[in-house]
Parts: sequence; C-alpha cells; structure tokens
Amino acid sequence: MFHDSVPYKSTLDIDVGITDTLMLLVLCAGQTAARLMASEGRQIAEGLSPAKRGEMLQLCDEVDMLTDQLGNLCKKGLVS
Repeated sequence: MFHDSVPYKSTLDIDVGITDTLMLLVLCAGQTAARLMASEGRQIAEGLSPAKRGEMLQLCDEVDMLTDQLGNLCKKGLVS
C-alpha cells in the first residue's frame, strides 16, 4: 500500500506524494471535462438565436479562461 511519504517525480519536476499525484490527476481530468463541456456548448450554440448564441459562446469562453487559470495555479503549486 502506498503512503503519502512515498516520493514520486511528477511531470512538473517536483517531488510529490501519491496523494498529491492523485489530486493532480483529478484536476487534469476536471480540466479536460471542462474543456469538453465548453466545446459541446459551442456546438449547441450554433443552433441558437443570435442573442442566445452570443451568451452561450461567452459562457464557453469564460469556462476556458477559468480552466486555464486553474491549470496555471496548479502548475505553480497554489492549488491542491
């Protein structure tokens, strides 16, 4: 069984425990899911009225921006 004290070299060139590594994987999966949702949202927006399309596309852009910010915070080690 793994313990948090077991060192593991992550792709971010930092030594982290198994729990930290799992958290990074979950965050990456979450970021992927958010990007997929934004992509689906853009496809859905194509069938909406111009006003609703603009609103939907703005929301998708915001999801992408927030996902990028989360990724940057994770890389800096500010989110765990």
